[in-house]
Amino acid sequence: MSSSPKLDGDWDATKTHMSCGYTAVWRITVEEDDKIVIKEQPGSHCCGCMPNCFLKTHRMKKVSDKRWEGRLGLKNIWVEVRDENTLDHMTTDGPMILTRQD
Repeated sequence: MSSSPKLDGDWDATKTHMSCGYTAVWRITVEEDDKIVIKEQPGSHCCGCMPNCFLKTHRMKKVSDKRWEGRLGLKNIWVEVRDENTLDHMTTDGPMILTRQD
């Protein structure tokens, strides 16, 4: 596969529906050319103030130049590059948009 966008680093997360005040940072680490790990970082909140005590880790494998897929439990998860600073991220809690931190 050809070169992929640089994904390593911290990304701000926003839920695209029923967000209930969810705020979080997800850290992406590229483990190999075709594998990534996306970890929800401590400090994520729901309802604007309720800490998320059960942080998620998503392990995914590259399926195209702009898309990685995996499973967590019985649910499909994926991330897809929208542009160099924006990712669509399907989590076990529903869809999110990840925006690269400066």
